[in-house]
Amino acid sequence: MRKYLLFFAMFMLAVATVGAAVYKWVDETGTTHYSETPGSGKKAEKVNMPPPPPKEVVEEAQRKFQESREEELYKKSVNRSLSLSELGKLPLRTSSEYVETLAASMLLDTQRLVGQIHLMLKAKPNLPLGAYLETHFENPENPGKSIVVGEVWRRSEQPILILSPEFRGIKCRNYQIVVYVYTEKSKDKLLGIHSQTIQSRINLDKVRSSKELVDALMAGGNCP
Repeated sequence: MRKYLLFFAMFMLAVATVGAAVYKWVDETGTTHYSETPGSGKKAEKVNMPPPPPKEVVEEAQRKFQESREEELYKKSVNRSLSLSELGKLPLRTSSEYVETLAASMLLDTQRLVGQIHLMLKAKPNLPLGAYLETHFENPENPGKSIVVGEVWRRSEQPILILSPEFRGIKCRNYQIVVYVYTEKSKDKLLGIHSQTIQSRINLDKVRSSKELVDALMAGGNCP
């Protein structure tokens, strides 16, 4: 956002100063000044200002600045830590055409202060061997950009265990997991979609040590 803000400010300055004389002068302390009038009794040098940028360039700078600002506001709104009343009840395990959820949780490493989403699925009889499960984990560190983990289903009787990468930046939030079930890894044919919500009642931003995290877990969370 800063680069767009600087870009935008530079163009606004160029527009604002066009047509006005600008002088450069140095005071007795050696500090250089720029102003529309030279310092009293100072030797000033007139600075030639560049012409204003074309209208379409200014409009493009304004558009990028606005988009960047909206993106920052969006990230802050979707990634803020929620209160217990906002979180609501713990999500229920879900079932879809080809799989059902056996367990889903946020695993927290009390030593390294990181978390990892754990999803265990049960394959239904109609899930074909060789099916490709593409799991999209909501990313606590970068809202709006999910992290994808893929797995080929080759075990007909065992549960399907899917683990996300490790995350920091975990908040008191409900996080979404979406599993796309394809016939095979080529993803030529989508069979179905399985969705599961998990809830974190820990805000890692408030945790500074292993003891604080253990205490928060023993207390059932640190959400307001």
